[in-house]
Amino acid sequence: MSDIEVLAVQLAHGISISELHGAVSGLVARHFNQLDDALDRGFQLLDGNIDPEYLDPFTAMLAESMLDPNMGFAPMLDDLSGSLANRIDDLSKWLTAFISGYYYRVDESVQKTASSEVEEILADFQAISQIDSTEQDSDEGEAEFIHVYEYVRVGAILLMESASDNNS
Repeated sequence: MSDIEVLAVQLAHGISISELHGAVSGLVARHFNQLDDALDRGFQLLDGNIDPEYLDPFTAMLAESMLDPNMGFAPMLDDLSGSLANRIDDLSKWLTAFISGYYYRVDESVQKTASSEVEEILADFQAISQIDSTEQDSDEGEAEFIHVYEYVRVGAILLMESASDNNS
């Protein structure tokens, strides 16, 4: 288990690891230039159901992974080796939490000024989060999941880069 996974387990009380990682990823992506503020927002967004002692290092590791030139960032799912249906469900939870984190306490007028690329990625994330999780394990389903998972991974990084460029 990686250091960030250990922190996620320590942080996740009453919330799935997918939701925790998704929410904090969204906060980091949108508020990268104001990480201290993002930490406060994260604690509020998660209704205080997390241990603040672990939130700072978790957020720092997550931000570092999003900045990794080797694109080391990846959505953290509860069971990456589980059934396809479970992974689809986990990715849906991750995406819903990411969108919540990304837009948490962002003024509506700021939301409306997003670039078309940002709007497209977020609309795709919303659509992907609605995918039916009753998919049976199959080679075709597995290939589709990997394709979607990679799109989400890269999309989250692009959203962070876009927000960072707009806030610098």
